[in-house]
Parts: sequence; structure tokens; C-alpha cells
Amino acid sequence: MSSSTNRWRLGFTFVEIFIVILVLGILAAVAAPQFDTWIQQSRVRSASQTLVADLAHASTAARTQGQEITVQFDFVNNGYQVPSLPHPRRPLKRFSVLMNEGPLKATFTEGTDSIVFDKYGHAKTDGKWVLASNGSNWLTVKIQKSTSAAKIEWRR
Repeated sequence: MSSSTNRWRLGFTFVEIFIVILVLGILAAVAAPQFDTWIQQSRVRSASQTLVADLAHASTAARTQGQEITVQFDFVNNGYQVPSLPHPRRPLKRFSVLMNEGPLKATFTEGTDSIVFDKYGHAKTDGKWVLASNGSNWLTVKIQKSTSAAKIEWRR
């Protein structure tokens, strides 16, 4: 046997590595816009779920404490607060949430200034808030006086 037939190629050639890197680059270029859209949708979805949970918390607190609870929205600072309640996740702080901080990073584009829950936990009025992330992927959170349950609706 000759030495050329016993010799096995070990590793990859430069051309093979270059082709693999090129294919990966093309896949990344195609996937990047979809990934950004997914991130924006996740942020606005998370922010709207936080708002729904906090509205439910305020309603429950009104019912258990037997007093009116008001959720006040601050569209200038992009947040809301419940002055009469401690924060559910940080008990030593007042109940306030800024939508543009932490993982939320969403913006109120329109909404009701405040919502009041009576001593039975029922909303006294209807409420509606529109959230967006980077000006798109809007979600609407609505609460109806008749049900006092907040729900999320996609808005295109």
C-alpha cells in the first residue's frame, strides 16, 4: 500500500468551514427580524398580563377590605399606582408600576385615567388601556363594569 491511500483527511477544509459560516449567516439574517418581532410581542404581552393581574388584585383588595380602591394611571410617566395598597411584590413600598422599567418596556398609548372598585370589588365604570412596544404590537386591556373582569385583546 502506498502512503497516499493510508492517509485519511482529518478536519475540514477552509472552503467547507466558509460555506457553513455563510449558511449560518444567511439563516441569522432571515431570523433576526422575526426574533425582534417576537421580543416586542413578548414585552407588550407581559405588560398587559401584569396590568390585568394588578387590576384583579385591586378588585380583590376592595372586596376583602370592604372599601373602595382606586387605580390611578399616569400616562406622562407611563405607569399606574394604587395609593391605598402596599405593593404585592414589595410590601414596604407603595403599589406603583412603571411600564417602561424592567422586563416590561411597554408604553401606554391611550387609556382611562382611573378605575374605582367599590367595596364589593366591582368596577364602577368601564376602563380601557392600549399598550404598545416600539409603537407596534398593540394590546388592549379592557375592564367592563358589568363583569369587573379585565381581559386582553390583540389590536392590529
